[in-house]
Amino acid sequence: MGNNDLILLNTTLDNLKEGLDGTFDDSTLFESFVFEQVLKNYEMTLEEFEAGRTDDHDDGGIDGVFILVDGQNISEDTNIAEFKAKSPHVVLYIIQAKQNAGFGDKPIDRLVATTADILSLDKNEDELERAYNAALTRRTLLFQHVFKTLAHKHPHVSVEFVYACKGDTDEINNKVKHRGEILKQEVGKLLTGADINIRFIGAKELVEMARKEKSYTLQLRFLEAYLSRENNDYIVLAGLDDYYRFVIDEENNLRRYIFESNVRDYHGLNVDVNKDIRGTLEQLDAMDFWWLNNGITVLASKASIAGKVISLDNVRIVNGLQTTNILYSYFKERGIDAENNRPTKRAVLVRIIATTDKYATDKIIKATNFQTAIPAGQLRATETIHRNIEEYFLANDLYYDRRQNYYKNIGKPRDKIVSIIYLAQAVMAIVLKEPNNARARPTSLIKQDEDYHRVFDENRDLSTFLLCVQLMKKVERVARMQYGRDEYYSISNYRFHAGVAAIALYLGKRLFNEKDIERLDINDISDMHVGAAIALTLETGRAFIDEKAWKPDRITKSKEFVGALFAALPASRIG
Repeated sequence: MGNNDLILLNTTLDNLKEGLDGTFDDSTLFESFVFEQVLKNYEMTLEEFEAGRTDDHDDGGIDGVFILVDGQNISEDTNIAEFKAKSPHVVLYIIQAKQNAGFGDKPIDRLVATTADILSLDKNEDELERAYNAALTRRTLLFQHVFKTLAHKHPHVSVEFVYACKGDTDEINNKVKHRGEILKQEVGKLLTGADINIRFIGAKELVEMARKEKSYTLQLRFLEAYLSRENNDYIVLAGLDDYYRFVIDEENNLRRYIFESNVRDYHGLNVDVNKDIRGTLEQLDAMDFWWLNNGITVLASKASIAGKVISLDNVRIVNGLQTTNILYSYFKERGIDAENNRPTKRAVLVRIIATTDKYATDKIIKATNFQTAIPAGQLRATETIHRNIEEYFLANDLYYDRRQNYYKNIGKPRDKIVSIIYLAQAVMAIVLKEPNNARARPTSLIKQDEDYHRVFDENRDLSTFLLCVQLMKKVERVARMQYGRDEYYSISNYRFHAGVAAIALYLGKRLFNEKDIERLDINDISDMHVGAAIALTLETGRAFIDEKAWKPDRITKSKEFVGALFAALPASRIG
């Protein structure tokens, strides 16, 4: 390996570190970087990467575990029964990210031993916790749940092992490669019929992956005629094969990131409308595809035509996800040049609207998706309250990512980006005093109407939303400073409880209300208050463990623990 590869990798990591608050250690940063590069195509949020982190003492040599079903990341509160596709594709990523300068065989030997446990579907929680940390246990139980719930659908299972370090893949010795083959064989015995792969990623590959940017500027070839008014809206007929090329990347994977984040829910082939779309593709009669299909809606910031090609900047597909997924799977299975596809004779209707107006964009997204069975919870970001929060946060040096990963993709500092889910958890914990629900149901908080309207109350002062986020960021920073890397990941489940405790400690009253929060400035709540809140929360948690023999996961999700924490708060203000 040329020394330049390592220099460039370290420079990239140093640049990332500059956008953080100084409490992130190099090992955590490297792991996060590896996770993002390996899973780049799935457009996951920063919170999802953190949820998949398992690195801690007793991690079995595994730094990250990620589970995807049909391209969607699975969280603890994901309703697996909602996946309707026949033979869904379940992908399990098991990642090692070591800062070592070379690849060794010991990390793989640890994987061989660990995977024998975590991929054995009969291992229960007690057995796993005796050997592994809480994070790895949670992810293992989640995989078991996914696998067992989808078993009757005969899922296609893939296991992707990733071993990443700062070494040179050209210098991996045969002993390491041999141990990798043994790992694949052992896992094959546990998951019969699964596709099992192991990837070695070194400094050169990481630099290349980081350089590979997502392209939002794309070209779509279309057929002879098109309709347009004032060069900002177009209706074109695109050949099915040309549209397929439009939505795939250089590795023939679907460009998932160009789909509007709020309408990414592919419903699978068990849904009647999707069966019909697939059936239309497979019929070779006189009817063209677009005669029987509503088509695709694309938003772009700019559009221009030269010949039979339209060039689009900042592409987002806001309607037509089902059609696109089915076209993608159909052509990927058969190949775009298969004779029976008649690619040049069949077309799809594509509506293209070029605008940079955020309000117009939101209205288009909402209007086009009311025509299909998109759950209301997936259109939340188009609502006025989220635009208002975004503008207010921008004025306070925070980036509200109502458009998933928008600010991350344009290079804003990671620790200043706030997702809708993160904000919902912070408000649920601090304003509504339900840190147990914030911990237990992160994604469902914005899907269920009752919870959503309690959190995103249009009458709530914008300063309250801001204070909740600022306080949670402070809790996380103080925890990293005071407890160190390993302990931080052990106690991170308690952070929402510590947040609400910090408010109570500062105000000196357990029954504070929303008006009390409105009057607060984040600078009023010192690191001392936050540190005391964290310590009290952990002490109360340990007492719960001793008294009830509950595991931390159960404790942090229980209403009973919230009551015990508030009872433990002093009756007067500290400091």
